[in-house]
Order: sequence, then structure tokens, then C-alpha cells
Amino acid sequence: MSAPRSFARTHGFALCFGLLLAIGLAIRIAAADYSLGIAHADEHQQYLEQAPRLAWQGPAMQFWEQKRGMRNLLYPYCLAGSLIFVEAIGIDNPITQAALLRGCLAIAIFLLIAWQAWLERQRGASVCSLALLALAALMGSAVYVNVRLLTENVIILPMLLGLLALERRPFLAGICFGIMFAVRFQSAFLVAGVVLLMIWDDVRSGSWVIPRESRTVRLSTGLLLSIFLAVGLLDRVTLGTWFHSPLECFQANIFENAAAQFGVEPWHYYLKSNGASVIRMSLLAPLVLWLGAVKERRIAFLMALMIVGHSVISHKEARFLWCLLPLLLLLLARGIETLWNGIRHGPTRIAAISLLAISFLVGSARQAPKINWRSEPYYSSALALADLHRRDDVRGVGMGIDSGPCFCGNYFYLRQDVPLLYKHPHEFAQMARTGDSVNYFILHRPWLTHFDPDSVEIVAEYPDLVTCRLKKPMQTTPGKDARTPVPLS
Repeated sequence: MSAPRSFARTHGFALCFGLLLAIGLAIRIAAADYSLGIAHADEHQQYLEQAPRLAWQGPAMQFWEQKRGMRNLLYPYCLAGSLIFVEAIGIDNPITQAALLRGCLAIAIFLLIAWQAWLERQRGASVCSLALLALAALMGSAVYVNVRLLTENVIILPMLLGLLALERRPFLAGICFGIMFAVRFQSAFLVAGVVLLMIWDDVRSGSWVIPRESRTVRLSTGLLLSIFLAVGLLDRVTLGTWFHSPLECFQANIFENAAAQFGVEPWHYYLKSNGASVIRMSLLAPLVLWLGAVKERRIAFLMALMIVGHSVISHKEARFLWCLLPLLLLLLARGIETLWNGIRHGPTRIAAISLLAISFLVGSARQAPKINWRSEPYYSSALALADLHRRDDVRGVGMGIDSGPCFCGNYFYLRQDVPLLYKHPHEFAQMARTGDSVNYFILHRPWLTHFDPDSVEIVAEYPDLVTCRLKKPMQTTPGKDARTPVPLS
């Protein structure tokens, strides 16, 4: 290769890589700011809602998982620490704080994927490198997942760090996978797969007979140490018992089958739903994915183990496998590189890869508008509660929202230690017209008919809700605890 051509190719790659990196970062920053919503109730009630409580002993809705201590508090404490930091630098708007948390998480994940893409370039796989970065940067579903604060997305961080460190620093990789398990116990399937791969490598190389040279020993040491500290010790300090959260989680979801009350799916649910998702990316995606799996058997093994493990569990949701998204993108990128190398240089190769690129772009363009970036009533309730956060005359807030507390912003956005009550529409008429415990209501506009028109005034309107202030304060129904969610039937 001549020097000018080599220079052009090197700088051409750097230009494309830098452009994709900038686009991916810009899209995630915009999405983090725009996507004031949740993909599932757990995103708020299990994590965001608990962060101010842990940071400042503030009020919070607590649900059955908190009462039983089923959630390890490592991740909620990380969110609490982040809130303390952003408050210290002068950012006290809850809407802005939530956007910053989403944005920082999405940027961190994308930069790790970009790091993996750069390593592919150093190994001589330039096509795989650019394909991986392009898929991560431009795919709407990848962006949406990365700005979600659910643990299914959060564990991508320690997973990618662990995989990147696995070959040269297995002890550090073990620590990362231990943190991954602490944040989400269901990741044990993938963690077990990594350990099995290390055992296989040690057996093949013969290093298993010498503990100092065994990567399995170093990986397991880091793994057990981090689980002991992040799960065992943290549970002992925060919940009162060693390893309380995983044991309670296992008791509730396995012996009591508590998760089944939220729905049971057949064993082939993930094969069907994820297969459909892959086809929606591109009609050519299944072929590309198969080619990539042939080349990346170890990654394919980890993904298969995670899918099989979750398929055994009766309660299934598509989000439970979100952590596999970067691995899926890597297999697709490897498959694209395989096609590139398998087609002779010339117009045919250019046409084939262009067709493939167009099919993925069309798939992403069709999917992005269908994503519920601003879920209701979460979006409107968060805006309304954040507005009340700035008012100093709030004595209590009545929430007239049919979906109940699980899908609303609650105390994370209100940040005031006042009653926050959820009511059925007919209960408004039953509330006494005396007292002063509730003087603001956030509700669907049709529910205003339950009030005397002369007793309320609308102070703010939002896409799905309105906020009204009572001119004559109404007393709450006796026996309703401000911090106990009222179930809606």
C-alpha cells in the first residue's frame, strides 16, 4: 500500500469514527433531556424515588420491595450520591437532575461501546469498528434503552468493563461482574457464563493446575470479594442482615412466585419477542446476526445462557434482556465485517454493504417515532410536581390519576414533606369541605367535575393533567397515610 493511500485510509477512518462518536453523544444528550418518561414503573419507584430519601432522609413512596428489603441499595446509593453532588454545584431543579442522571448514564455506556469499537480497529477490524459505532450511535432503540435508569440498562456499564478487562486483568473483571450481580441479581446467568468460559480456557491451556497462573482463580477472587462487599456487607449495614436482599429476592420470586402476579409467559417468549425485534432492525439482520455469532462464539454463548436462564423463569419481560444489547450490536457488526470480507472488492461489495446500511437506517427510522419517549402520566405528573416543588404554600397534594402512584413522579419531583394522596374520582366528593391538609390537586381535566367550580382554580396545565388549587381547603379522608400508596382497582 502506498503512503498517500495509507494516509487517506487512516485519516478517513478517523474522520468517520469521530463523526459517529459526536453524533452518538449529541443524540444521547438530546434524548436524555427530551425523554422525561419511564419504560417501566420500577424505573422510578425502585430507584429515582428512593434516591432523595437516601440522600437527605426526605419523604418517599415505599413499595413492597422496599418493605421486604429485596433490593440491594448499591445503585440507589449511587443515585443518592449523584443528587448530593449536583445539588452542591447549584442544580436543584428535579427535572434537570433527572435529565443529568439519564444523560451521564447514556454517555458512559456509549463511550464504553466506542472504546470497544476502537479496540476492533487496533485489531485490524476497521469495518467491524465503524459498524459497531454506527449501530450504537444511530439505532433509536439503543438510544432509548441507554437513557433509561432501570438496572437492566445500568448493568451494561460493569458488564462492558468486565469484558474489556477479562483477558488481561481477570481480577478487575471479577470485581466488575460482582458489581453487576449486586445491581441486578438476575445477571447471575451471564456472570456464571463468564466463569465457565474462564474455566474452559484454563483447562485448554493447562494453567488450571497452577493457581497463580489460573485466570479463573483471579476472576473468582475479584468476583467473590466484590459480592461480599457490595452485597453482603452493604446489606448488613443497611438492611441489618448479611446478604439479606438476594435471599429475600430469591424467597419472594422463587419460593413464593411473587413476580408471577405481574404476568406469566411461555418458555419461548424471548425467542419470539427478541426475534421480532431483530427483524424490525432490518430484514437482513437475522442473516448478519448468524454470521456474527459464528465468528463470536463466546459472546453468543453468554447471550444464549442469559436467554435460556430467563426463559426458565415464569415472569418474563423484554426489558430483562436489555443488558445484551451491546453484545447484540457486536455480533451484528462482526456479521457485517464477515459479509464485507466475503465479497470480492468492487462494485458488488459496495452495493451489498450500501443496501445493508440502508436497510438498518430504514429500520431505525421506522422504529424511532414509535418509541414512547415521554410516557404519560409520568411526564405530566413530573412537570406538575416539580412546579409545586417551587411553591411555599403547599400543605398537601391530591393526585387524581387513574394509573396510581406506580407511574407518576411522586416525591422525587415534589421534594416537600407534605401528604401526597392518590384518590379515585368518586372520593373527591367524599372529602370534607373543612381542614387544610390538602390544598393542591393534580388530576385529569375531566375529573374537575367532581369539584364545586367555585372552590377550585386551575393554576397550571400540562399535556395530560392540570394542577388546581383549592380556594376552600378540603380535608383528607381519615386513615390515609401520605407515604402509603393507595391501590387502584
